Amino acid sequence: MGMKFAFARTATRLARRMLAAVAVCLALATPQGAMAQDDAKPTTKQLSELRLKCDRYNTDACAELGYYYDLGSGVPQDYERAAHLYQVSCDANNSAACSNLGVLYETGHGVAKDHSKAISLYAKACALSDGEGCNNAGVAYHTGEGPLKNSTNAAEFYAKGCDLENAVSCSNLGLLYYWGDGVPENFDKAAALFSKSCEGNHYDGCGDLAGLYRVGIGVPQDHEKAALLGQKGCDGGSIVGCRELGFALAFGPAGLLNEAKAVTHFETACAGSDGGACMAISTMAGLGIGMPKSEAKSMQYAEKSCDLDWMAGCALRGIAYKEDIIDGEFSQRKDMTKAIPLLEKACNGKDPYGCYELSILYNSGEFLPKDLKKSADLTLFACEAKLSEACSNLGYLYYFGDGVPQDDEKSLFYTKRALELDPNNEQAKAGLEILSKTQSPTP
Repeated sequence: MGMKFAFARTATRLARRMLAAVAVCLALATPQGAMAQDDAKPTTKQLSELRLKCDRYNTDACAELGYYYDLGSGVPQDYERAAHLYQVSCDANNSAACSNLGVLYETGHGVAKDHSKAISLYAKACALSDGEGCNNAGVAYHTGEGPLKNSTNAAEFYAKGCDLENAVSCSNLGLLYYWGDGVPENFDKAAALFSKSCEGNHYDGCGDLAGLYRVGIGVPQDHEKAALLGQKGCDGGSIVGCRELGFALAFGPAGLLNEAKAVTHFETACAGSDGGACMAISTMAGLGIGMPKSEAKSMQYAEKSCDLDWMAGCALRGIAYKEDIIDGEFSQRKDMTKAIPLLEKACNGKDPYGCYELSILYNSGEFLPKDLKKSADLTLFACEAKLSEACSNLGYLYYFGDGVPQDDEKSLFYTKRALELDPNNEQAKAGLEILSKTQSPTP
């Protein structure tokens, strides 16, 4: 059969595909004020009155005073004093004080760091109908280590917080439904929860919902809605919102396109450590969209994207190191000692292009030990992630029995799958032609 392994044809093709990925963020609530919800700096007179009330066992005043010492607002920052005041108030069932004291135990500010103690304080705040306490308990379970990590418990606390109209809880619960982490995967529920979060002016929720509308997951694809939601999120200070607004302006329908503005929003999000936005700038610089074409800038932002653990950036940099690149003043020599670790990082992060490129290296035995079984496993993963080249290679593997049992039917199946994903896949076309000649005629 005249088929051979195909390499990803250009780095920019990889980058374009990765722009469609929905990126989400996990938000940990900041300490909440017990009474000073507007976070205004207290006057000297207000502080004196709070001290007097607290000395007279007004525990709400103690909680508010603790909040100011926690933030260093109007007084020198003093975590130990804040912890003491929060404890007095929490003992009297002030829910905000319990939640804020939990934050101190989780961060180790003013008290010995104690994750379990933090969770118990968040849980008490939640039981007292404090939505932020519920959210913080959820985050603590979700991000905990060892036995303290429990996504099912996280989902339960997020649900309680969302029911208490805590918009951050709704957003975080939406993330769990999107990932299928601690709850069954359900994109419709994720979208509904992001919507509720956005309506409650949690602006990352607006950005996450914009991403779903952009690609049509859990909601009908709607670029105009994606742009409006991205704008609301970005205006509210959400890095996710700015990134999604950039996507709408750079890659949406003609009526929305404004590539120069897209670059500005991507730069804002990238500066805020959003790896997806950095990857978008890399793509636009490589293609000359919204800015002068620059291979140097493309590689610079791909590297920053990888440093921020956006795996498509790692894959792009790894692929770039597999060949010499000379573009004007920019030049880079092939360096497989750099390419392989980047591709491995990308693949370990479930990036299909990273796994696909590694599968080729394991199949050839060049630069990595020959391992046909590992090559086949990585090729299958990339194919299931809808990478056409990987599916056509998988057809090749089944035809020749390389790393998998020889199987003409599976070879035909994956070759056809490759063409479904990319009708212009020439390797798959050639493979299908040969396979059709080898199939036994139907009796």
